[in-house]
Order: sequence, then structure tokens, then C-alpha cells
Amino acid sequence: RAEDDISCHYITEGDALSSAEDTSFSPPTDSIFFHETSCRGELNSRQACAVESAAKAHPGRHVYVLFSGPITDYLPFIDSGYPNIHFARVHIDEYAKDTVLEDLLSKRTHDTSKKWKLFKFGGLYLDLDMVVVKALDHLGRNWVSMSTTQNYSTQSAGQTPCSTPSLEKSVTSVTRTTYGMTSHVTLDY
Repeated sequence: RAEDDISCHYITEGDALSSAEDTSFSPPTDSIFFHETSCRGELNSRQACAVESAAKAHPGRHVYVLFSGPITDYLPFIDSGYPNIHFARVHIDEYAKDTVLEDLLSKRTHDTSKKWKLFKFGGLYLDLDMVVVKALDHLGRNWVSMSTTQNYSTQSAGQTPCSTPSLEKSVTSVTRTTYGMTSHVTLDY
């Protein structure tokens, strides 16, 4: 499948976007994140709608769209009327270096990247297929959505930058379930 191709994650030149590894990249802890992990190099109209809906519902919050692969062009689908939307390139292997996530990246890049973003920056993560119809501020700071009464979903989550014991337990449970791990997982950032 095309979504499984991660060869672009290791391309380091030809990028039009600033790097999230740069020391000047410091999103506020209430930021909203989306992450495009495919190697398409663009957003489709559905994804752009998801980003714009989050920006519209949260005009006082920064919305970041992170790309794992290089972006060489302007992103035509995003309405420039949203000054709170920002784009950056993420070199995932650099972010995950010397952490438990380093081994997991080769297995599930998309799911793993969601976890490290929240642990590193805090804020809110949404999948690019989630359209926001009203502000999500009422959910609080630390939460994980449920896909069933027994399983956590990885489509959306909110977290402060510092891990709490209950959140660590939740993320550990999600990580164990998703990756079939039987040992305790601590995510360093």
C-alpha cells in the first residue's frame, strides 16, 4: 500500500517547510496537531477540510500540520485566511533517536508519531480525517478517546507536556495492545 511507504521520511533535502527539529519550533502547550505520514507530499481536500475545521473551531489556538516527508510546493487546499495554521517538516528518526519509540517507528510510524508529539509538546492530536464541528476545549487537558468500551482509540488525544501516572498507564496500555508488547513502556522525551 502507498500509505505504508516511508522512504520519504529519510529524505533530508528539497524541503520548502521549516524543520520541527529547529530550536525555534516551540508550539504552545494548547496547540492542535495533525500529522501527514504518507509520502504523497501534499494534503488532499478532505484532509485540508479537517485542518481548516480545527482552525475555525479554535481561533485562539495554533494548529500545526506536520509532514514526515519533504514538501516542495505550496499547499493549495489550505485557506490562507486562517493565520493560526502552521506547517513544519518532521524528521521522525531524529525525534525518536535514543527513545523507546525508535524501535516502534519501523512498525507503526503513524501511531507512534502521535504519541511522541503529545509527550513532547502537549496539546491535542487529531487524525487528518476528523472534522471538528465545535471547540474541543471542554474535554480538558489529559484525555484519550475510546473506540469501544474496552479499547482506546489513537485517532484523537489531548495531553499536557508532562506525563501523569494515569496517562502513562493509558498510553502504556495502548502501546502494549497496539504493538503486542508485554513489558512496561516509558516514553522518554
